[in-house]
Amino acid sequence: MELPRVDPGECCELVIPLEDWSQLLVGAERVLTLEFMLDTDTSWANRGHEVAWAQFRLPGSERMVPPVNLARLPRLRFQESFQEIRVKGPDFEFVVDPLHGRVISWIYENVPLIVSGPLLVFWRAPTDNDRGGGRLNRSSLADQWRRAGLNALQHRVDGFSVKKLSDQLRNLINE
Repeated sequence: MELPRVDPGECCELVIPLEDWSQLLVGAERVLTLEFMLDTDTSWANRGHEVAWAQFRLPGSERMVPPVNLARLPRLRFQESFQEIRVKGPDFEFVVDPLHGRVISWIYENVPLIVSGPLLVFWRAPTDNDRGGGRLNRSSLADQWRRAGLNALQHRVDGFSVKKLSDQLRNLINE
């Protein structure tokens, strides 16, 4: 779209023609992306060089999710032991380790979605700031890492509880 000339410090109002949305699905996301490019060659960039861009979610993009009728959901089977909490539905199984506060497995329609839950692992690659004005000294970085105790981090769960909300729904709360 061609833009009118706008001098520095000035502004103008534009009407942006948009396509007809009447055929789009209800709740479909609509995003307007604006890209601003040079229309002539300059000493620092050629014509067509992008100098700015912006993206906006347009009205009507809110996802419309119908409310869930709990009475229509299938009953869940629930098993709780010291080592695991297992929730089973007609097409899924979700297992949590309450001692370590992580997912053990999640299977949906006989397909494993998660075979082991996330673990706490910290590592940060050295950056130029670590060089300290000279050569990167890997041993000093490792020493700093150890002195801060970051090499010995451990998982800790202070509490874990399960609350039955209905025969169809339970709330797993990791405290």
